Amino acid sequence: MRFVEPKPIEQQDIQILHRMRERLNKQSTALINQVRGMLAEYGIVITKGKASFRSKLPDILENADNELTAKGRNIFYQLYEEFNDIV
Repeated sequence: MRFVEPKPIEQQDIQILHRMRERLNKQSTALINQVRGMLAEYGIVITKGKASFRSKLPDILENADNELTAKGRNIFYQLYEEFNDIV
């Protein structure tokens, strides 16, 4: 049986940091894709990417001419705040 030396504490900390960053990245990507899908049901299209999402969603929420209801705007605004908390 082969034995492996334990990693130094500093290396474990760095590994945890990388895992947390990867998890947050996956969460934000999933949130963006979910919001894009829900907006598509209203006929509103946002291109892929975090930068596009970050810049276009506030404009969509402020636009009174699209078909979003007040309740829908509130839900999308909450999701946008969640995105900002993650990123």
